[in-house]
Amino acid sequence: NRDKAVEYNDKKLDVGDQLVKKLKDNDSLDFHFVNSKEANKGLKNGDYYMVITIPSNFSKNATTLLDKNPKKMIEVGEDIFQLLMLLLELELQKN
Repeated sequence: NRDKAVEYNDKKLDVGDQLVKKLKDNDSLDFHFVNSKEANKGLKNGDYYMVITIPSNFSKNATTLLDKNPKKMIEVGEDIFQLLMLLLELELQKN
């Protein structure tokens, strides 16, 4: 999580931290929260099959969601998109 919190409407906005907390609370998948060096090492030696890096401008870009031309919060490949859809489905099944 490289996200940097921002001020938005006189409040601290830390979408990256909120996402990490949500993932840590989700026991549907075996997430590991490690630094980028450990993540790349684990990916290379087969301990991990995917690395998700939350960019530093994640919260900043979230403040543009209601703008006419919102900025992308993250670039996702097809594998990440499928993972996010799975997480969403699992979350919806809980409710």
